[in-house]
Amino acid sequence: MATKNSIGSNKPIEVSFGGTGIASTSTYSVLCGGTTATNPLQQVSTLVTTAQVLTSQGSASLPIWSSSSSGVPNYTGLTAFTPSLNFTTGSTGLTVNPANLRGWYIQIGALLQVYVFAELTAKGSSTGDLFVGNLPAASGTVPDDTQFMNGFLYLLGSSPSTVIQATVTTNPVGGGTAVRFMYPQNQTGSTTSFVTNTVVGNTTRIGFTGVYF
Repeated sequence: MATKNSIGSNKPIEVSFGGTGIASTSTYSVLCGGTTATNPLQQVSTLVTTAQVLTSQGSASLPIWSSSSSGVPNYTGLTAFTPSLNFTTGSTGLTVNPANLRGWYIQIGALLQVYVFAELTAKGSSTGDLFVGNLPAASGTVPDDTQFMNGFLYLLGSSPSTVIQATVTTNPVGGGTAVRFMYPQNQTGSTTSFVTNTVVGNTTRIGFTGVYF
C-alpha cells in the first residue's frame, strides 16, 4: 500500500507532484507520458536489436522499436562516387583528367542529391548527346525532362572561353543512371537542344548539382 512522504505525495511520487508515478525502470528504457496528463509514466519495451528506431503507433499508443526501413527513410551521408562520360554512340577516344573527375551524393529515402565535376582532355570521335553516367542509383521510371538539376559546361580554349548554363535532365527512357544536358538556343528559351559532341570541346569542363528520385 502506498505511503505518504514529506511532501504529502504517495510513494513513488505522482506525476502531479513532479514525479514519475513508477518505482523502477528497465535499464536504458525510454519513458513516455502516461495515459492521462497525471497518470504514471510508461516505458517502451527495451531495445533488442542494434540500429532499430522508434516508430509511431498513433496518438493513443506507445511507439515500438522497429527496423529503420519501416520507420526512418534510408539515409546515406556524403559519399564519393566516380561518374562516367560518354556520347550516344559511345566513348571512343574520350579521355578525362582523373584529377578533375569527382562525384559525391547524399541519399535520403528515394531522393538523391548529387554533385559532379569532370574535365575532358579529349572528346574523341563518338557522336550524339553527351551523357554523364554511373550515378549512385537509378532514377525512377518517370517521363524525360521531369527531373531537373542545375549544371554548366565551361568550354575552355575557345576565344573567348564560353559558359553554357544548362539544365540536366534524366535519361530519356527513365530508370537509368545517366543524365544529359539541355540548354536554350535563344534568349527566351523557347528553343532548346541537348548538348552534343559538336558543342563539346577537347577541354570542356562539366559541373552540376541537383536532386533526383
